[in-house]
Amino acid sequence: MKLCFHIGAEKTGSTAIQSWLHKNSAALRKKGIWYSEALGRPNNTGIYLWAGGVRPDEGFLFYGAVSDEQKLQFINRTKEKLLLEIREAKNAGSKIFVISNEHCHSRLLSPKVIQNTADLLTPLFSEVKIYFVIRPQLEMCLSLASTRARVGGEVTADWFSSEMSPSKHYFNYRQVLQKWSGVYGKEAIHPVSYKQIDNIISFFCEEFGIDQSEFSSIPRINEALDYRTIAISNALQFKLHRADGRANKNANFFIEKIPVLERLQLGRSFAESLQSRFDESNYSLVTEWPQIKISDLQIDWQSYPELGNIDRLEKINEFASVIKFIIEQFNALSWLDRAQLKQAEAKLCEAKGELLLALKLIDESLIYAQIATEVSSVALEAESFISTQQSYKDFLLENSKFDSFQNDRFLI
Repeated sequence: MKLCFHIGAEKTGSTAIQSWLHKNSAALRKKGIWYSEALGRPNNTGIYLWAGGVRPDEGFLFYGAVSDEQKLQFINRTKEKLLLEIREAKNAGSKIFVISNEHCHSRLLSPKVIQNTADLLTPLFSEVKIYFVIRPQLEMCLSLASTRARVGGEVTADWFSSEMSPSKHYFNYRQVLQKWSGVYGKEAIHPVSYKQIDNIISFFCEEFGIDQSEFSSIPRINEALDYRTIAISNALQFKLHRADGRANKNANFFIEKIPVLERLQLGRSFAESLQSRFDESNYSLVTEWPQIKISDLQIDWQSYPELGNIDRLEKINEFASVIKFIIEQFNALSWLDRAQLKQAEAKLCEAKGELLLALKLIDESLIYAQIATEVSSVALEAESFISTQQSYKDFLLENSKFDSFQNDRFLI
């Protein structure tokens, strides 16, 4: 069985191929192509978290691993599950095992952690192919800006200037390829130009030797955000997780649903100055890797306006505190409404004598109300509700025990 290991880096393309592989995983297995499930779906984030070891990384939080002990447990469990899955794929007669995770490009920074992946994977497969999809660095950074805004990171002109440094591993494609080829061997590394391929799904279908038309398609993925949405994200500075690792469930402002009327745009001269920083390393890259042409890393500057809109991102800052209050208040009140609905359902179950189901609903109600307490403007109301419902829960517990005792007597 061969390994197809896609390590990035094109952001939109990574999301597209992962979504397609996930949606079609059952049909692909019938064709002998197995997309890893043990490493997480739709994005195989488990591979980079495992390889990097116990360290600070927000990726662990999505798996509920906060402490070093929890991270180590996750790492050990991930390796165990992956080895079992590879054995299962081989037993099923699979020809190709697929791993796809762009964080391998951005988070596995040293040859040592890359070597961790090779030590585990290379002995298990007859052949290993590492795919690295490349596009101009500025286009990558614009895509990264939308991703950053989604998780509460600030996006400004200063951020672009600081981020787009040739010394940054993320944008130095030559350095990335040198590190991975130094571990796996140059023959295993396959740099792919995003400009040269029709689209990333079609490209991998050709690599797999399958007919794309036989599989379900996915909606076109547009990961760009409206510049005003990015401005709101900048102003709010919401984080997806709190300091203790709990998900921040009062920060939702429907970022994915806000219409994209005008994308974030950089002025032409600013954009050209950023991309020109990589001219030297890009020319060295195409010399060492002839699969990539210098035109693959160049930009049609006519598509960039003389004046961009990045300077407008800070104009909303004056209203940030008011917007933040409104969003958190709406979220917290929504959680409290859900808690009250569960309470009403519990009362109906109690009236019908379904006390155990009523207890379950009250527990759900308490969880929802607890989330509402995280917003100060709603905390007192939510805490009062919790106190009342805790007393009601105690009442249900006592009566459910009595019912259980009566039923046991009857059965005897």
